Amino acid sequence: MLVKLRDNNMCQYPGCPRSGVHAHHLYSRRHFGTRWNLDNIILLCAGCHFFIAHKEYEVFREFIVRRLGEDKYKTLRVLAYSTTKVDVELVLMGLKLLAKDLRC
Repeated sequence: MLVKLRDNNMCQYPGCPRSGVHAHHLYSRRHFGTRWNLDNIILLCAGCHFFIAHKEYEVFREFIVRRLGEDKYKTLRVLAYSTTKVDVELVLMGLKLLAKDLRC
C-alpha cells in the first residue's frame, strides 16, 4: 500500500510513536473525487484514529490543515464534494508512477 510506504507504516499524529496502524480517510471512500487521492489518507494507530480523528474533530482538522497546507486542504474538500466523474484509468496511472517513485 502506497500510504504505508509514504508514512513509514507509523502513526502520523504528532508525538505518537506507534505502529499497527489503520488507514484513515479524511473524506469517506464514498466520495469518489478523493477516494484514491493519497492526500485524503493518513495512517493512524487505533487510539489516535478513534480518540482524535473521530472524537476531537476540530483538533484533528487543524492538524491536517497544518500537514497539507490550507490550499491543498481546500482543494481536497472541493474534490470530495465534486460531482465530476473521476477518470479511474488516469488515477491508476498516477498511482503506479508514485509507487515506482516511492520504491526507489
